[in-house]
Amino acid sequence: MSQNATFIKAFNAGYLLEKYVPKLSKLISNSLKDNATAFAQGFSAGSKQYLEEQTPKKSRLLEKLKADASKSPIPTKEKKTPDKEI
Repeated sequence: MSQNATFIKAFNAGYLLEKYVPKLSKLISNSLKDNATAFAQGFSAGSKQYLEEQTPKKSRLLEKLKADASKSPIPTKEKKTPDKEI
């Protein structure tokens, strides 16, 4: 198998594991950290690609939440005093 094909397969594996089993992906990435093979580079690149794609979604969600929060007043608790009979 060529280095390019190995890189692509590892990229896909890194991407999918990061998406569905992030803890396992992190363990594998840590074990391949100092490895300079095509597989290690591809796996790391796939994992990073998935994380980069997720960041804008989270940022957009946070911006939307901030905008919604600024539009509506923050509810406050008001003390209710019992009506006194006259």
